[in-house]
Amino acid sequence: MKEQTKADIIFQQLGGNKFVAMTGAKYFIFGENKLQFSIGRNASRTNRVIIVLDPDDTYTIKFIKYTPYSFKIRKDGSFKETPESEQTIEEYSGVYADLLQNVFTQVTGLYTRL
Repeated sequence: MKEQTKADIIFQQLGGNKFVAMTGAKYFIFGENKLQFSIGRNASRTNRVIIVLDPDDTYTIKFIKYTPYSFKIRKDGSFKETPESEQTIEEYSGVYADLLQNVFTQVTGLYTRL
């Protein structure tokens, strides 16, 4: 049997596949000691979440609003350019594993379980 990575454990502590079904989370990136994913519309306007396991066995959760680079060509031939940006909406440190789902719901308004 394959050894679970820290990111797999974070995923399971969030609720695993039930978490994905309830929140619509996608584009998961499993790092050595972190988990990153994207979510859809929610109350906080967050669209990216990064959860990092700290050395003291607590978590740091960062809720981010990411805007990709874009540009629009107007009818008059000019164009509007929007640079890539990343804005931290909320950040929590020292979060214990049993509070991960509660903090996520508190910030985003998305329920992680029934």
